[in-house]
Amino acid sequence: FVTFDSVSGAGMLLNDPGQITFGARLRGTNLPAGGYGESIWVRSADGERLTLVALGGTRAPGTDDGSVLSFPYTYDFNDAGQVLFNAGLDTPGFGDRNYGLWVTDPQGRPQLVGRSGMSVDFGDGVPHVLDLFMGGSLSDTGQVVYRALFTDGTTAIMTAQTSVPEPSALVLLALLPFATGRRRVRRRFG
Repeated sequence: FVTFDSVSGAGMLLNDPGQITFGARLRGTNLPAGGYGESIWVRSADGERLTLVALGGTRAPGTDDGSVLSFPYTYDFNDAGQVLFNAGLDTPGFGDRNYGLWVTDPQGRPQLVGRSGMSVDFGDGVPHVLDLFMGGSLSDTGQVVYRALFTDGTTAIMTAQTSVPEPSALVLLALLPFATGRRRVRRRFG
């Protein structure tokens, strides 16, 4: 049996359709060891459903080295209901500075965006190893932007695309201004 012990107001976000994402500490006998009950949830717009996104002490999605989530924290939430979050990672043999960044796909499943120790090549032939992540934002089309710090002391603003609109919709949107023969003009009065 598990109950909500406390809800974090700092990580509470509301999107335009009325869904809410929030962090909570859970209390109960069925919690994973070492998870401290830290979790991220999404409440449906009608208030009828709560969906668990991440739970401290459980296997970190997208990792295959025994990593488990510790202290997940929400960064952003879009109108499609996708959640961008980071978490510390407890990984056997890895040091204290061990973090990951995830975004849920349109079905609500967390997808790994990046993690400490991951190598990134900027085309200069030099592998840059991720150390940690700062901030983050998620667009309504599923694009993620975040600041990455690397072990060599460099930083970068990184982007990742998590979901892509239907190609037919993109073509339709691209043709719409030509089909109407008009452009939208903004006028300023005052």
